[in-house]
Amino acid sequence: MARMRVHELAKESDLDSKDLLARMEKLGIRGKRSQSSLSDDETERIREELGVGDQRAVTIGEERVVTAESGQ
Repeated sequence: MARMRVHELAKESDLDSKDLLARMEKLGIRGKRSQSSLSDDETERIREELGVGDQRAVTIGEERVVTAESGQ
């Protein structure tokens, strides 16, 4: 995974960079600015805290295609 910058993660999370930096301070990630790069571990910790990341897809039922020939 490529290193990510703070402002990129903020944009991905729909947050302002200042808000993300404040949350990072609470996690103990200090001394960063919006242009600072984050390690993979830091990015993962922040995503877990924000609840952002891989969302599992849940399928309920099946999709059917109805054509004019088969009815309504």
